[in-house]
Amino acid sequence: MYFARFEEQIAATSSANAWTNQGLTFQFPPEGYQGTVANANNRVHFFGAPGTQPGQSYLYVVHFAYPQPAVQGYPSTTSAATFPASHGWAMSIFDPDNKAQSQVAFIPDNLAATYIVDSKKNQTLPMAAPAVKDSGSHFAGSTSAVVQLTSDGKVFYLPVTQSDIAGTGANSGAAWKQLATINVGSSGNGNGGGTSNSGGSPTTTGSGSSPTKGSTGAGSNSGNNSSNNSTTGNGTAPEDAAGHLASVSWVAAVAAFFTYVL
Repeated sequence: MYFARFEEQIAATSSANAWTNQGLTFQFPPEGYQGTVANANNRVHFFGAPGTQPGQSYLYVVHFAYPQPAVQGYPSTTSAATFPASHGWAMSIFDPDNKAQSQVAFIPDNLAATYIVDSKKNQTLPMAAPAVKDSGSHFAGSTSAVVQLTSDGKVFYLPVTQSDIAGTGANSGAAWKQLATINVGSSGNGNGGGTSNSGGSPTTTGSGSSPTKGSTGAGSNSGNNSSNNSTTGNGTAPEDAAGHLASVSWVAAVAAFFTYVL
């Protein structure tokens, strides 16, 4: 495990921040583990780690630089099963008062459900599965929603009320809804095969747009955000790096939209 310090980083510098080896012994054999990791309550959660059972996660306690030796259990608050011990997507659900977040969302690779995991109450609320079972999706969390950007540019969100971890109130029956579709020119290798795409000056109007994996050219989208933002850029970018980053940045921006608008 490596870390980089940012507490004294108050201005841009010409040099990169150094990464330091924490020098820790993991609670589980890390070889071959494809990390599904998110932070809540200042604890890094490792989902699907070797040796875990459904509803369990190994933790790294950040403020003590301490790998918790035993797994932490997160039983379901409803009659539905808790999260499986598998690879997937994990993202923080941020605190609306800008305090340390206490919840993460976990979605397994089979996209069978969305799980809200509360690291303070040690409980899990199973919620609806994403409406589109797209393994090429990107996900992000805000204070009040989990957001999905599919590989073909569709944006969905699942409203989440953090105070209802029992699922008996606002979260009861909550469903994924489509917010928008990103319209972009498409060419090249759309399945993320590692080719390089050239050109492309994505323009953002309203909630914004950006090319998805394997797309080039100019794209635009009018969304529900009334702000007037624009970004321009050009040149050639490797698909797997720049395209992935653009998609992640876009879904994170949509998550921020939910934080400040809903």
